[in-house]
Formats: sequence, structure tokens, C-alpha cells
Amino acid sequence: GTPGESGRDENDGQSGQDGQSGSVAPAEAIPTADDFCFDCPAGPPGPQGNAGPKGAPGNAGSPGNNGQPGAPGVPGNDGPQGPPGQDGSVGQPGQDGQPGVVEEVAVPPGPPGPQGSQGAPGQDGQPGSAGQPGQDGPQGPAGDAGADGAPGQPGAAGEQGKAGQPGEGGGCEHCPPPRTAPGY
Repeated sequence: GTPGESGRDENDGQSGQDGQSGSVAPAEAIPTADDFCFDCPAGPPGPQGNAGPKGAPGNAGSPGNNGQPGAPGVPGNDGPQGPPGQDGSVGQPGQDGQPGVVEEVAVPPGPPGPQGSQGAPGQDGQPGSAGQPGQDGPQGPAGDAGADGAPGQPGAAGEQGKAGQPGEGGGCEHCPPPRTAPGY
């Protein structure tokens, strides 16, 4: 079988009382190996090691008790439809029904029927009377400019104007420079 579970760790024990203080060593004393106590108590246990190898299989157990009968299953789906059966024999004719009664009931008119084909053209009508004269149309756009007319007659001579102020004396700017001998 499988290994059992590890046991629970117990609580730590009560702490011991402090020991009495030792005597003070002289200043020139040198400690030797005999002065130390190497009889130390065992330390606490280390952490748990890895699991060991798997044990050998255990012996076969005794047979178990018989189980309870199962609950009934749900009904299955319908099977496929079977072939049609043969026609039955012809029955006896039924009795005549009561005579019908005609009842007139107001019903709304049905939808309009489809449009009929076009009829033949009718005869020409009498000629109409003459129409009234129409109203004047709007004014048209301005026409193009006409050709120039013939020149007019010369006008009459005007009156003599007032005499002007006397002009300034003329300068020599319009005269050519004088011609002089070379080297002059």
C-alpha cells in the first residue's frame, strides 16, 4: 500500500533556566582546549528528505459488495416511419345533405380588374371657333447702333478773343553751338 502520512510536530519544550555566571579569568591567562566544552547537545532535525522509492504492490483486497441496480433509462427516440398500409375497402355512400340556403351578404368590392385594351379612335369633332387675339409680347432687346450720319455744315466763325499777355524773351537753346577754329 501507499506510505502513511507523516505525524504532527509537537510543541517545543519550556526553556531552561540560565546557568550561574563563571568566575572571571585573570588577564594573563591563555585559554586551552580543556577550557572549552565540546559535549554539545544534538541540533534540531533537518528538513524532510525526498520521498523514497515506490513500495511493492499490496495484496489484493477482498471482493466488494454488489452495486445497487441502475435507474431505468429514458425512453428512446421514435423509430423510422413504416411503409404505408393497403387501401381500405370502399365505404357506403353517405346520405344526401340538406338543401342549401342562398344568403345575400354585403361584401366590400373586390380589387380593380386589369386595364382593358385601347379602343378604336373616335370621329373627328366639329371645328372650333376662331381664337381671341393674344396679348402683346414683352419688349425685345435694344437693336444694334445705326451707321454714322453725314458730316454737318461748318459752324459760324466765333468772336475775336481777348489779347494774351506778352510772352517772355526767347532764349538761345534752339540755336546750334557756334563754330570756332580748332584749338580755340
